[in-house]
Amino acid sequence: MACPHANVEALLSELQPSEPMLCVWPDRIAAQLRRFQGGFPGEVLYAIKANPLASVLRTLCAAGLRHFDVASIAEIEAVTAIRRDAGLFFHNPVKSRDAIRVSASLPQIHSFAVDHADELAKCMAETDRRDIQIAVRMATQRADAAQDFSTKFGAAPAEAAQILRAAHQAGFACGLTFHVGTQCRNPQAYSDALAACGEIAAVAGVPLASIDVGGGFPAAHEGEIVPPLETYFDAIGRSFRDLHIEGCRLLCEPGRALVAQACAVLVQVVHRRDGRLHINDGVAGSFGELSFLDRRVPARLYRRRGTDVRGVDGEPTTFTLVGPLAFDTRDELPGRYALPADAREGDWILLGELGAYATCLAADFLAYRQPLDATVAEWPWIDARERDHAA
Repeated sequence: MACPHANVEALLSELQPSEPMLCVWPDRIAAQLRRFQGGFPGEVLYAIKANPLASVLRTLCAAGLRHFDVASIAEIEAVTAIRRDAGLFFHNPVKSRDAIRVSASLPQIHSFAVDHADELAKCMAETDRRDIQIAVRMATQRADAAQDFSTKFGAAPAEAAQILRAAHQAGFACGLTFHVGTQCRNPQAYSDALAACGEIAAVAGVPLASIDVGGGFPAAHEGEIVPPLETYFDAIGRSFRDLHIEGCRLLCEPGRALVAQACAVLVQVVHRRDGRLHINDGVAGSFGELSFLDRRVPARLYRRRGTDVRGVDGEPTTFTLVGPLAFDTRDELPGRYALPADAREGDWILLGELGAYATCLAADFLAYRQPLDATVAEWPWIDARERDHAA
């Protein structure tokens, strides 16, 4: 991994970027992985759809992660380019026949997820391997989450039991998996889903090789109050033990919770008009999810002073941040941002908490490309806990 820049000021002083950049703090990613590995009562996979950057994957692999949740051939290639012995769980429940055939030819593939009898039939038709586990994705009850994925994926309990029986009869090891929804704010949702797993397994009469609780673990985003991750780990551990299933592995697939707070996007102000700052990235780039979820992020201003760049403090005022699309008035970040009142063209703004579902969603659209990334050592913000301790 390239040597990180000492801090954001050093990065800006050296590169003077006129295009958006993603800043990555590898130490933050590694620390969050250790938190999961030390607290979750099972095995940890990384859902690479949240952020498939090579620098992020290298950081996770260097920190000891071996297993990954993948959703496409491109994600499989991204992981295996960095770690050839990675264990891959292809847990997109709907896959093309080509994707099944190509992935099944790779020894790294451990598991396929399905949520319909037709998807199981595709897996049986496209590969003779029976050492690949079939994880049946079940629907969950709507939880206190930002998005409910069970409206799109997941088999009802009776259907899940039928698919389990069919997979078992076909010679596959079987498991169950679910997803309680992104940014789930209620640990009880996992307990309820695990109880449903026990009921489905009992009806199916099939031994379970694994239960995968998926993702949904919340990141402590700006302005959101969420329970500590350890509350989720405790609830999951208790509920899993209550099932008394011998020989069953417990898995999880965090994405957002591992990387969201370890990356930030640097943008440049290209124009100021009254209370609006026009920046060189927008909802067609790194900020699509902010608009979709109506989410705000922390922001800090930087300015060139001679040959150096420094963070700027001062009397704040609030601005609307406007993206570069010339034909869409919706290309602006939700809410208003408190920044120094003299913010001007040429300044840079660091927008935090964008490690997940940000730059990976950027489109090559109107020549606005996916941002380059750079690693940084020094953290630019004081965490709330650190600030309270200092006070």
